[in-house]
Amino acid sequence: MKAAKEQCKINLAKLGLPVPGFPAFDSDDQFLKIPLFATDGVKQVAGSPVWTLPPWWVGVNTTTPLGKLNLKFPEMSPPTLHHSYVTTFKSSFTFPRKAMFLTLFWSKEPFALSTIRNHHTIYCAFSKYAIAEGIPIHELSLDNLEEVISSLSDNQKAAISTCNGLMRTWHSASPAHFRGYPPPPRTRLFRVNDHSTPPVINTDIDKETHPTLPLPDNFLNSYFSFAFDIIDNMQPALMAFYSEARLSPTFPRLSRLEIQAIAERVNWPQKYSIRNARQLKHLLNIYQISVISLVSLMLGSRWSEIGSLSKKSLVNQNDASKMLQMRIFKGSPSFSGQLRQVPLNDGIASILSRHVALIEMIEKEDFPHLWRSNESIINSSKPMRQIHKNLHAFMRAGNIQLEDGSKFSHHRFRSTLARLVILALRGGIMILRRLLGHVDVEVTLGYFRSDSNFAAELEEAARIENEYLLQQSLENREGLTGAGASSFRDFSARIQNMTVLTATGKRGQANTSVEDMVAVMSSLPAEEFQIAHILPGLVRCCRPLGKSGVCCKASEPQDISKCDALCSWHIQTEEFRDFVRKDVAEAVQALESVDTGSLQHNYYKTKIESYRKRYPDVIADLGFEG
Repeated sequence: MKAAKEQCKINLAKLGLPVPGFPAFDSDDQFLKIPLFATDGVKQVAGSPVWTLPPWWVGVNTTTPLGKLNLKFPEMSPPTLHHSYVTTFKSSFTFPRKAMFLTLFWSKEPFALSTIRNHHTIYCAFSKYAIAEGIPIHELSLDNLEEVISSLSDNQKAAISTCNGLMRTWHSASPAHFRGYPPPPRTRLFRVNDHSTPPVINTDIDKETHPTLPLPDNFLNSYFSFAFDIIDNMQPALMAFYSEARLSPTFPRLSRLEIQAIAERVNWPQKYSIRNARQLKHLLNIYQISVISLVSLMLGSRWSEIGSLSKKSLVNQNDASKMLQMRIFKGSPSFSGQLRQVPLNDGIASILSRHVALIEMIEKEDFPHLWRSNESIINSSKPMRQIHKNLHAFMRAGNIQLEDGSKFSHHRFRSTLARLVILALRGGIMILRRLLGHVDVEVTLGYFRSDSNFAAELEEAARIENEYLLQQSLENREGLTGAGASSFRDFSARIQNMTVLTATGKRGQANTSVEDMVAVMSSLPAEEFQIAHILPGLVRCCRPLGKSGVCCKASEPQDISKCDALCSWHIQTEEFRDFVRKDVAEAVQALESVDTGSLQHNYYKTKIESYRKRYPDVIADLGFEG
């Protein structure tokens, strides 16, 4: 943490900008004279009543704003000239400027526009409250903070923890000079729904005010059946329309009659009859939302991240497959702007490739975005910014409704993916945290704490998985390997040797079946025995709850990304050893084809040695002597 704070100072210093502890920052009078952006030839300083961010500030990481982003700050007009009041007022007046100065410049990458706006609103709210109450900004109490936070919108309340983190960083980096509001302790106070209550599972949650629950299965089935129908049937028809439209000598300025004539020659699906520009814009919007929904559920990303994708985000790999490159936006210097590369299967890659081809037919060559505004049928030159109303237009077009009466939002794709991952990967909460780009695992857990049905659903999924894995493992226990295989066999032998009452009332240990053993072992408490998938069909873990392993300490959640063959709970199937044999054989073959001492030779040799340490019998079977 200390290194991160110092790195923040270094980053700002490289830009020639002052930080807390520098006279130019600590002195209010000097800070207000610091030069900032020069927009349209007009120079700005930190004391300007409005900061106008230039378009290049947000770069390619987010959609270009409709106009310049203006940040308006409180006016410097104290109602009294009493010296102590002027001093108090001045520190409160400069606070939102100093906080936004650090917000804009300390991160490695620009924040999303919504993040910048929310931070600005929050800092100005604290400043106005301090001015009105005559309290120095750095002396605000927790009650004062709570009063200000209660007046914010839900989106702004959700950004409070990020602002608190910034305050903690700079208070710690320069405790003698930085004057910001005192951030509360690291608790889960100030949440969107009940910001004064610690986190609990709320079984009486009002779905009208909590639109981020995972989506029901029946809704997902209806929603994506309609989406795939639109993608499969509408995309070819749209391509046909624009292919012919581009041949018109008046393109892109098509008349109403030309649009109608071309539309009549296109073979539209039976449900749709396109005859004018208004109907075509509606169809373009429905088609694009279908693709956006598919990508959103696949990635589990925020709309700010999905909306910032460009046509260049879809890149080719060496093996002719495709990958999606995107940025993670977070209110943290370690996450904001982080690049993520997502491999795509052939079906999704084909859908996105065809979508890019359609965008290139509709927009000019220099249009960089993956999603367009459908305000016009040709050359809108604007990216899609608002997602909420478009999602609801899509639902109306498909006659799709949420039967439970809850609200629908883009963020529900994110929580739905989280639910699916947790159900598929028991113990995968840490992988899910990284997948979703959360700084704190508590945020990830919050997706489920508010869902009263999720705990029962997860428990049922765990029970079914546990019984299935137990049956497979018991039937093939002699072929299991790994550091935990012998202890599993010993444990199952003890269970088998237990006295089991048969239907006739006689004692018959020899008649104990696998089904009987599954029934006994699956009924044991998790603290005594449990088994779970790590790699389905290949690797399993039999770590009891509360026991430590290579992946975690006894009191920590399981992090399956750290699973190791040398862990005492690690179990491998025979199929896994076949996989290892194949991988080692390929590495041996590659080792023999490269020059001794080269980087490739060292890489393959290190890989084989790593396998030799864990699977010496496999290496011996292959006859590799090194």
